[in-house]
Amino acid sequence: MSEMPLNQGRRLAPASLKSKHIGLWLDRYLELQTWHQDRVPAGYDKDRARKARDRLVQEALDSSVPQGYPEAFLTWRTELDDQSDRIAVAPAKGQGRILVGSGQKNPAEFGITLHRTWGLPYLPGSSLKGIAAWGAHHGLGDAWLRDQELHKALFGDVEEQGAVIFHDAMLLSGQGIGLAQDVLTVHHPDYYQKDAEPSDTDSPIPVPFISAHGAFLVAIELHPSLDPVAHGHWLRAAWEALRFGLREHGIGAKTNAGYGRVELPAWEETSTGKVLAKVEAERIERERQEVERQRFASMGPAQRVREVHVADLRSWLEGGEHQYLCPDEGEIRLAARRVKEMGVARGLRASVREPWRDWVQEELERVEAPVVVLPTRAPLSVEAVDRAVVWDQKKKRYDLRKAAQTLAGQCFTVADCDLALERLRAKGASDSELSGLLQRHANLSGTP
Repeated sequence: MSEMPLNQGRRLAPASLKSKHIGLWLDRYLELQTWHQDRVPAGYDKDRARKARDRLVQEALDSSVPQGYPEAFLTWRTELDDQSDRIAVAPAKGQGRILVGSGQKNPAEFGITLHRTWGLPYLPGSSLKGIAAWGAHHGLGDAWLRDQELHKALFGDVEEQGAVIFHDAMLLSGQGIGLAQDVLTVHHPDYYQKDAEPSDTDSPIPVPFISAHGAFLVAIELHPSLDPVAHGHWLRAAWEALRFGLREHGIGAKTNAGYGRVELPAWEETSTGKVLAKVEAERIERERQEVERQRFASMGPAQRVREVHVADLRSWLEGGEHQYLCPDEGEIRLAARRVKEMGVARGLRASVREPWRDWVQEELERVEAPVVVLPTRAPLSVEAVDRAVVWDQKKKRYDLRKAAQTLAGQCFTVADCDLALERLRAKGASDSELSGLLQRHANLSGTP
């Protein structure tokens, strides 16, 4: 089958078609082709050809967004957001006109990159990667120069893929077709076409072409083999390089004339930047809490009271609540005494003092309750019982009464009490000496 002439293709096109594929329209529906001066066919009407080209451009700009694009864009955006731990996503706003793909000629004698499926402008991932490589070389420091290992690891080479994947940046939905008419005016056509001397009497020839504008959704992805928490720095470096390149160099053609400048948000404003910042903050907080836990565990009871309970009391002044619950009766009584001795309660409102006293009373009742289960406490060991038995030098015997009193504060289950009673009775302790421990056993077992 022979190729259909362009003018026949135009006659077959619906005249009222608004939602059309702009790329195909520019490629197929030019009424009359323009020709270069040295190969103009017989009967060629130059003015008619120019008017046909102008009309083709206007028809393309009068198009509407293809049906289905908003839904497709939303689906794509949702898929990106679902992987926000490893795909950085943010809208990038063009600061003016953008001309990508000007070397792709069509019958209208100008080129522009349009999406193969939707016919709308977009920023190819390969172009974004090139601008990011330029930005890394010129804006991230000497360690990121093109011949350095960091540059190679980030962007890859002919042998190995880089750490980051650059997706095509799609036109944001809801802002029309993202295209506008530009004009390139040739002021001295005879000088360029006929080698004549330039003259102010030449008639300027305006040549229309189409450029893109608007905002595009930029998405760059960490390579699937890399962990986002451990290797998120690659994603951030790529984003910062791309941001610098789009701002300082621009994307596409005619960047020296101001085309192609795009403003990309800072890394901290991207979805992944926020996720990784939260992960890093949580890691730092966990480390801080672990250091604090270890420091707190090394303190004695009195020091713990000074460090924590007083701070709890002061927090009441700010409407806060205490965070620490005393583990045993001894520390609760120390807390109450410490409040009084340090004078923390002096001058404080009754509404502050009374809740503190009520809390102390509640804690005392809690530890003296019949059943107390503290799973964070380790079971009482034989070694712990034996350490509590101290030799009384004056009486020349073990002080079993004092040992029973000490162990009563270390028993948090009936099994703990049974072990302590068994070991002390084996050493000859009487029930009178074991009275404190027996009372603790009764409280834990719920027997009178």
